[in-house]
Amino acid sequence: MKINSLRSQVNSKFAEAFKAAFDEFNRANIEAITEPRQWGNFGVTHRRNGQIVVGGYRNIVDLSNLRSSQSQELLAPNKGRVTWNGDGETPVALVHEGYTTVLGKRVPARRWTRVAAQEGAMVEEFVSKFRGR
Repeated sequence: MKINSLRSQVNSKFAEAFKAAFDEFNRANIEAITEPRQWGNFGVTHRRNGQIVVGGYRNIVDLSNLRSSQSQELLAPNKGRVTWNGDGETPVALVHEGYTTVLGKRVPARRWTRVAAQEGAMVEEFVSKFRGR
């Protein structure tokens, strides 16, 4: 009986820790989308919101469709899903993976999920929550 109780406690701690790490990943994605950074070799961009952005140091917000369409779903104690639909206005896959325009101009990928995974504090959140801090 004691082993089952201990297993239950560990499973509960793990689920709490995973959720904390998952929430941090969600936060880190929003930050990666919002905070300006060097995204690649851009020329001049005329955004639909009226901004004119020169060069590759920029955020990827424009009309906020990407950022506002982010949703997270905890599927199991050790599994989650973060998705973006662009609110039907932003071609999410093209922004993330990059593309070539019909005129042959290459638009660089803006892989905010990679930035979030590298810069987010998911491990620290997991460890802190698991240890009960």
